[in-house]
Amino acid sequence: MSLDRLKRLCFSDLDALWARDFFQQAFGYYCVDQDEVSGELPDPSAHFYRLTGRENVWPYEKYGGEYDLDTLVEVIEALHDLVSEPVEGRYHSFNDCGWHYETFDLEAGRREFRAQVNDTLRLAEPALRLQENGEVVLLHSEELEKLLNAPLPPGDQKDDLVVTKIADARQLFRSRHSDVGDRRRAVRELADVLEAIRPDVKTELLSGDERDLFNIANNFAIRHNNTAQKREYGELWIGYIFQLFLANVHLVLRLRERRAQPDSK
Repeated sequence: MSLDRLKRLCFSDLDALWARDFFQQAFGYYCVDQDEVSGELPDPSAHFYRLTGRENVWPYEKYGGEYDLDTLVEVIEALHDLVSEPVEGRYHSFNDCGWHYETFDLEAGRREFRAQVNDTLRLAEPALRLQENGEVVLLHSEELEKLLNAPLPPGDQKDDLVVTKIADARQLFRSRHSDVGDRRRAVRELADVLEAIRPDVKTELLSGDERDLFNIANNFAIRHNNTAQKREYGELWIGYIFQLFLANVHLVLRLRERRAQPDSK
């Protein structure tokens, strides 16, 4: 899909949400009696300039045709923080003025916003996804997305090294700006996790599997840097190893958690 077509579809999504008053809390509304009524964001142009560092960004109806992909994504991320579902208000019937809302639901608005724009962002090349935290990242296969989103077992959520390195690996691998070097670093972070839990890897996996995992980590230019290492592996291989390492981290942690339960067999 061309960038121009992607922008048209995204702007159509935004128009639809605007028509449903999902941006009324932030941007205000027009009233036939009061003219322009300000929302919580009194100067939208300045707000988007501060966020993007670019002039001529807002409103998208005026400047959207000049957006590059980075600007489009940054505007979507900014609007995710500003959207809210209207809940209660009054209908101003004079001259069919419309609804003027007083209460809003921020989280419901964000869920609806993500549902709306993610159907469009998945059509981009490469495919993109707006996460719950408001960041647009690369969209991977359904299986890998499940693995990337899988929570750690409760017993491991307080292990700072494991939590931090897995989070860093996910972030590096998902970033829409990541290159082969970033993804290699993501694999390295997971290799460090496997090293930290190596006693459990030896306990929970077959000896051949444990040996193969660390052979990859140590001899394929991931964790160390010497002339004996194998380097002729590209991005697809790095993606495969990332999935392999992350799946094994989760497998070992879950088997360890199960073994630690009093009624485990």
